[in-house]
Amino acid sequence: MARKATQKDADGVEFMFRALGYPHLRARAVADHVLIETGPLDAPIARIRLRKVSAEDWRVEMLLETRWEKTPNVGPRGNMVAAICDLFSQHNDGNA
Repeated sequence: MARKATQKDADGVEFMFRALGYPHLRARAVADHVLIETGPLDAPIARIRLRKVSAEDWRVEMLLETRWEKTPNVGPRGNMVAAICDLFSQHNDGNA
C-alpha cells in the first residue's frame, strides 16, 4: 500500500542533493511523491519524482514530455537520490 510523502521526506531529499553537490535541485512533497524541481522559485520546472511505494521504498519516475514514466529504480530513499545524481552526472558528462 502506498503512503503519503511528507515535507520531512522532501527536506531529506533536498539535504542529500545539497550534500552530493546538486544545490540547484529542490524537493517538495505532493501526495504520494516527492517532486524534484529546478528553475526559478516562481516558475519551477518538474524534472523527476520519487513515488513512495511502501514504508521504506521509493520509485524514481521521470517526466518525458507530458507524461511521468516509471524507471526500474526502486529502493530506499537515499539509494534513489544517489541513482538520480548518477543519472544527472551521466547526462552532464555526455554534454560536456
